[in-house]
Amino acid sequence: MKTKLLVLSGPNNPQLPALREVDDIAEIHIGSSFEELSPWAAEADVLLYWEGLASHIDTIVRHSPKLQWVHSKSVGINPILFPSIVESEILLSNSRGVYASSLSEFAFCGMLFFSKDLSRMNRNKAMKRWEQFDLDELRGATLGIFGYGEIGKETAKKAKAFGMNVIALRRNPEKSAGSEWIDETLSPDQKKELCARSDYLLICSALTAETEKAIGREELAAMKPSGVLINVGRGAIIDEECLVECLREKRIRGAVLDVVSVEPLPIDSPIWELENVLLSPHTADHTRTWKDDTMNFFLANLRRFARGEQVLNICDKRLGY
Repeated sequence: MKTKLLVLSGPNNPQLPALREVDDIAEIHIGSSFEELSPWAAEADVLLYWEGLASHIDTIVRHSPKLQWVHSKSVGINPILFPSIVESEILLSNSRGVYASSLSEFAFCGMLFFSKDLSRMNRNKAMKRWEQFDLDELRGATLGIFGYGEIGKETAKKAKAFGMNVIALRRNPEKSAGSEWIDETLSPDQKKELCARSDYLLICSALTAETEKAIGREELAAMKPSGVLINVGRGAIIDEECLVECLREKRIRGAVLDVVSVEPLPIDSPIWELENVLLSPHTADHTRTWKDDTMNFFLANLRRFARGEQVLNICDKRLGY
């Protein structure tokens, strides 16, 4: 018997034709709303949240008594943590790890941007000014990682190739015992120590009640004046008002932001005018194949489900990641 799959997505998404690869194991219905998918909800086994209003997920789940698994294209699952999912036996998974390589590359883009003072090079080039100056190396510098998940692991691996020291903070430090990629693991109550010891502080944790504004005034004050903060996690993890104040007063060297608290960044945000910020419009993981890679991950996971195997990337619905 085929798995009955509902896909919440607009009809013209270019990744949808790839679903034909699982025609042999799945009966597939695509719709951009609950109303479009409602005829098949009662018998659905799996729901893929590809795009659309998150509120449709809640409605679909509440009308799908046989639903066993919901998969989110996005890594962040906060928008769909409805009681209908959290309080049920439904499995919830995400695309964690699919974007780890691209985001870790962007983290190094930011580190090199500041260590090699690329903005100064560009300014001098624009002025036709030949000025030699000293640069920093990443070799020997300390990378601090706030949230040691897939992105953190991939970045730590690359950091070791650069000869960096790596310390990581995670909810359960014992899970990193024996890791070849990190030199030391800290616990959540050592947050300020992580900030104080890091030359480059990478924020890549999930957004939860515990991590919202976890990097605030005290944590920023603990950073080195030469420190650089890099956020590829979620904008709300950092107290943005405190960060802007810190950057304006140049209490740290700078920040690399792929995410901000409100997106798109409002036109009147002071972040636009800060020269010590490298800003990405939440596009660090938007490689030319990122959506194809995400769909391929789901299709492989769907085949696992159809074989009765455990699906990958199951989230803890209570913790929020």
